[in-house]
Amino acid sequence: ISSSKLTPIVLGTGNKIIKQHPEANMTLNIGNKIFLKTNSDEYKMPDIKGWSRSEVETLCKLLGLDVTFEGYGYVTKYSIEKDTVITSKEQVLELLDLYQKIQSQRWNDTISKHRTPEEFL
Repeated sequence: ISSSKLTPIVLGTGNKIIKQHPEANMTLNIGNKIFLKTNSDEYKMPDIKGWSRSEVETLCKLLGLDVTFEGYGYVTKYSIEKDTVITSKEQVLELLDLYQKIQSQRWNDTISKHRTPEEFL
């Protein structure tokens, strides 16, 4: 997986992979996440900051979690701390609006070129 520049997300500490996403023989892009669910008795919350809505949906589907989304785009905050054993079936995730992320990048680009925001628009 790492030689193909994919990002493995291993769920649990078991010794066998019991589910994976995406399925075998699918075409993927560099940097895509590969979810590998093990035969573990417990699962810990990975760090999902910066994950897309579809990546979070995949995680929740594999772990049997119900999730409520607030907003659109990429995760900025979520209700279970990283490395906490997942016990609840419903978690609330707050997502950064994709437009805000683009605007933030534009502002950073503007500052780095020493231009005013008005010049950038």
